[in-house]
Amino acid sequence: MDLVGHPARHGPAIIVANHNSHVDAVALISLFPSGVVGKVRPVAAADYFLRNRVLSWFSRRCLGILPFDRHCLGDGGDPLVGCVAALDAARS
Repeated sequence: MDLVGHPARHGPAIIVANHNSHVDAVALISLFPSGVVGKVRPVAAADYFLRNRVLSWFSRRCLGILPFDRHCLGDGGDPLVGCVAALDAARS
């Protein structure tokens, strides 16, 4: 989004919600024109959104989430590696 709250029209962007509920991603995606929606990748907690086969399928296939491993920091991992890859691939 630009400084006045409009979704970015060119190039990747990082959009942040204040996280009121799990509907935040759907609400933010609805702000984008239909031609851009396929390039929007919500970041979502892997331990929640991948916890069963049905939710995992919906989260990956319908919402296109980037699973975020909240617990990898203790292992020395980088939880933002998927986000960086998405930005490099021109995804928001």
